[in-house]
Amino acid sequence: MHQHAFRTLSVLLIAFQLAFGEAKLPVYVHSQGEDSIGKSVVFSLREAIRQSTSYKLVEDGRESPLHMDIVSVEIEAGKSSAVSTVGTVIMAPCADHHLFFHKLQLVGAGKADEVGRQALVDFGDAWAAAKPELDKLHNNPKCTEGFNNTQRHP
Repeated sequence: MHQHAFRTLSVLLIAFQLAFGEAKLPVYVHSQGEDSIGKSVVFSLREAIRQSTSYKLVEDGRESPLHMDIVSVEIEAGKSSAVSTVGTVIMAPCADHHLFFHKLQLVGAGKADEVGRQALVDFGDAWAAAKPELDKLHNNPKCTEGFNNTQRHP
């Protein structure tokens, strides 16, 4: 139950911050992959978040309901990698995970920085498009009946 309360508090805090424009929206970035191009994409994404006026990078996934996961696999040694970027949002108190962004692309060595910066733009666009629907799900009476509700939304 403590985890549900924490998530509810996190969502309420973010909603308050956004309503009054007082703080940046926290984003957690997780990456998997040992290839240099994928690591460069993640580095550029993290730097874009750090420089953003709308988002702030957090180092603990529990600090934000917004997560970006980057998975990369080297295709051609030092020349290209397959990079999958997935954005999810964790809604409380139901604790549902909703996919709202996914992009899979082949990235050349010279494009890693651009791809990392563009990932944040794509993430922001997907968040803006998904937010009204996610708000509807969050305000669903089935979800807000209590913290012990384990029912998932379709």
